[in-house]
Formats: sequence, structure tokens, C-alpha cells
Amino acid sequence: MVQQQHRKGCYCNTCEEAFASQADLKDHYAQNGMLDESRHFFNKARELREHFRKEHCYCGGCRRVFASESNLRAHCRSSIHKDATTHCVSSMCNRSFVSVSAMISHVEAGRCESGLDRKEVNERIIQGDEDHVITNPVRLLERNAEEDQVNPQRDTAQATEHSWNGSHYGCPKCRRRFVSFAALKRHLASPAHATKIYRCPPNFSGCGADFGTLSALAQHVENEQCGIHSESALVAIVDLCAGKTRSQPPNPRASPPVYALTLWWTSAMPMST
Repeated sequence: MVQQQHRKGCYCNTCEEAFASQADLKDHYAQNGMLDESRHFFNKARELREHFRKEHCYCGGCRRVFASESNLRAHCRSSIHKDATTHCVSSMCNRSFVSVSAMISHVEAGRCESGLDRKEVNERIIQGDEDHVITNPVRLLERNAEEDQVNPQRDTAQATEHSWNGSHYGCPKCRRRFVSFAALKRHLASPAHATKIYRCPPNFSGCGADFGTLSALAQHVENEQCGIHSESALVAIVDLCAGKTRSQPPNPRASPPVYALTLWWTSAMPMST
């Protein structure tokens, strides 16, 4: 029956759903926003897909519509469409990832065989970025002042003693609520309250946005939402951070920006731990 309906054209290829008649199919299109602003009805699935491709955030391979361009880009960068070709920077780990930001997140989360975590990644980057190209010196001073007053073990103990109010656990630093102490503890250990020491380099066409983790900065670069996605600009940043060719102009034939970030981290911060 479905095959007969499909042959008759009473089939929505986007939703993969069959209908008894063209009228039912047209109602389905209308109910799901599959009519354009002129109320045009698409008689062929090919016409509808072409309309989606031109007018909407549409993935032709998956026949899916996304709410925004950023959601579509994230989908296209996912394992659905990309192979895991970015290897972990640690020689002790054989895992591969679909993006540099995913690889860095893996290390920051402490899941790497090297044993490194977000805290050690931050320290290594701070030490290597002598010219503060991707780190914000003002934020680093704020971070140092906060660390003189903050003790993670003490914060966790205070949360244990004072955060339960009879119905939930409350974070001592913000208004978020958690159903279990384990969830609160994970929140306190996360970068939720971390000082945003990283920045999109303004001196190289970057927007200057601040980030709490290196993986967040890498994801920003991958999203290509500001001038920093420029190949020559990011390669120049990599060279400056690595202390290699600070007095030389960027190489126009240099590696793509995302690969360059990996190259910098590998060369500037050997991860042999």
C-alpha cells in the first residue's frame, strides 16, 4: 500500500510518510510549514527539497531542516557527515575525533590516556602563550586573584554542608539547583564558573570574544562566525603562539586553520605525560 501511495506521489520524502491522497499530502505540507510565503504547493518532492536547500537551513543528504545555520553547521561537522580524522595530540592515546574542539574536549574532560585534564591544559597553554595571543592577560590576573581565595575542596565541603534546603541542592556560586549532590559536584568541577582566560585574537581579525575553555575557543573558530576563520590570520596566530615566525608574514599556503591549531598545540605543548 505504501509503495502504491509512493508511486502515485502521495508520499512525503522529507518525513518519509505516506498518505492516502494528494489532498491529505497537501494538508500535511500545510500543517508542517512546507508551503512557501506565496502558499505555493510543491507537486514534486524534488521541488520541495530544492526549495528547502535555497530558502531553509536544510541538509540535503539527511533531508532534515534545522532551526538555524549554526545548528546546520554543527550537524554537518558531526560524525554523521565527517570521518574521525583528527587524532588525539597525546602519543599515549589512539583515539580520533571529527573536530579539533571535540579532541580538546576529550583531553579537558580527563578522558585521555595521558591523564591530562582541563586544569593542566590551561597551565600548559598559559605557559606557552607568552605574547597573550589567545589568552587574555587581564583575565589571567583575575584568575590568579580568584585562585588565592578559592579552594575547590573547601567549596565542595561547603556545598555539602549548606546547599541542601530540603528539596534540592543549590550551587553556592550561582542560583542553579540540582536533584543530587553528585550533580552539584559535577557542576562545581565543570568550567561553569571558570574565568574566561581565552579570547578570539583581536589583532588577527578576531572578534575578541572570551571563552572559559580552549575547546570552546576551538569550536568558535570551527563555526567560522568571525574573521578569525581566515586561513592566513589563524596561521599567523599559530606561529606567534609557537614562537616560530613572529617577525615573518603568514604563509598563504599554510595549513587550514583547524589543522594549524592542532599543529601549534602539538609543537608548542608536547604531551608526553
